[in-house]
Amino acid sequence: MSPTRRKWLLFGITNLILIGLDQITKVWIRNNILSRRDAIDVIDGFFQIVHVTNHGAAFGSFGDMGDLNSRMIIFLGFTALVLGLIVWQIHQLVEEDKLLTFTLGMITAGAVGNAIDRALYQGVTDFLRFYVARGTEACAWLAPRFNTCEYPSWNVADACIVVGVILFLIHYLFFEDRKGEADLVAAPGQTAAALALFPAANAALRRGVVIEGAGHFGLFYGAAWRRSSVSRPGVASSAGRSGASRPPESG
Repeated sequence: MSPTRRKWLLFGITNLILIGLDQITKVWIRNNILSRRDAIDVIDGFFQIVHVTNHGAAFGSFGDMGDLNSRMIIFLGFTALVLGLIVWQIHQLVEEDKLLTFTLGMITAGAVGNAIDRALYQGVTDFLRFYVARGTEACAWLAPRFNTCEYPSWNVADACIVVGVILFLIHYLFFEDRKGEADLVAAPGQTAAALALFPAANAALRRGVVIEGAGHFGLFYGAAWRRSSVSRPGVASSAGRSGASRPPESG
């Protein structure tokens, strides 16, 4: 098998496994846990398996922007743009760069996993909930600052994006060969125009990856700052032991 085929095979297998894992877990959640009602305590007072649907972007941001169909079109359009840049980058990668191939595969899998939810269900299924039980010192410290004592619920696709972005930044900061444009050599069959476009496309990809990753962190703090501090009805645990007084927040 040629090096180019091995590169695309690694990219494809990464996507197949992670997208499959993401969708299998979401199907199980939708079929077994009532939305915003049931919760399975994994670590009492800290970690639950829940079922919430996010109709917005990261951490429910932009959830009230326009009508639902318009939001889905915008989110899917942005996802398609990022995926196009990633495929372009994979095409340009040297075959030996397995770390970046795997990293871009993770980001692609996360984007596609959530895009499938938006296309089929008009919202993303989240189920991993980390929180601090109310009445504890930790919650007393968090609540005045963020109006919440929990991290918005998330899923396997979100984890793929966040871990992929972290690996991408590590690769970019410490491992990327920083050659100038004069040192770029066109691969066999690569046109001069394609070679000239590569730096711009590469820079656009980096911006897209950073924006995607920043959204999974920065938007949380903005949303938390604006969130009402009024308590909402509690979440009933399937084991009857939920330590939270609020329903899970969507990631």
